Amino acid sequence: MINKKLSQSYINFLKREYIYFKKNKNLKVEFKSSNKIVRNYSQILQDIFVLTILDGKQKGTYVEVGSSHPFRINNTYLLEKYFNWKGLGYEIDENYVDIYNKNRVNKCKLQDALNTNFHKDFQESALPKNIDYLQIDIEPAKHSLECLYLIPFNDYTFNVITFETEFYLEGDKFETLSRKYLESKNYKLVFGRVSRLGKAYEDWYIHNSLIEKFYDLFDASSFNEVELKTVFFKDYKMTKTQKIYGTIKDFFLIKDIYQ
Repeated sequence: MINKKLSQSYINFLKREYIYFKKNKNLKVEFKSSNKIVRNYSQILQDIFVLTILDGKQKGTYVEVGSSHPFRINNTYLLEKYFNWKGLGYEIDENYVDIYNKNRVNKCKLQDALNTNFHKDFQESALPKNIDYLQIDIEPAKHSLECLYLIPFNDYTFNVITFETEFYLEGDKFETLSRKYLESKNYKLVFGRVSRLGKAYEDWYIHNSLIEKFYDLFDASSFNEVELKTVFFKDYKMTKTQKIYGTIKDFFLIKDIYQ
């Protein structure tokens, strides 16, 4: 029983290492107001990626397909809370929508994203023609791809896109189709097969107009199957002592690692 709990504590420690905490990590690429961030809320630094690309933009805009919980493993809570972003969320789970709309400034629609008119929704929400961030994260990956095809790319552009492929479960089928499609819409894959603990499940894109900026920020044209902690955290390393201490600390920690 204890061995099982220790094993889970070690996994939790490894997961926690993907969360930015100001008190024990430094960002490799700083952006405007990054010093005000106490912690981030995404599962694997999606929010930090968005803010890095857009230099800590204030009053940005987002579309969040697959909103889920309002702040636990959420890609837009940091954007809203510290950077005053406005946006629109979609979620099919009524319980999540209720919790979300009680805790967030920006609202989430109780809506199946495969049965909505995105163009009409964007207009009614007064979203600009150039939206800063698009998240598509609905399961299974087949539905994420179907949703991608419904986004009105001919009328709206997005600076940054994170798209769930579930490569570790589905192989490269939906990854290949989504990459081909987004490339045709003038988006560049900059982080391929984004993974955590060996499970690759997302691709990250930027609009082609930001390619030069990306190179200036990261001194690279793109990354594939890279360890994100070494890209976003300055002088990141994990010692054996840190692993032991982190595991023991988590063993006695009752609080959810994402809260």
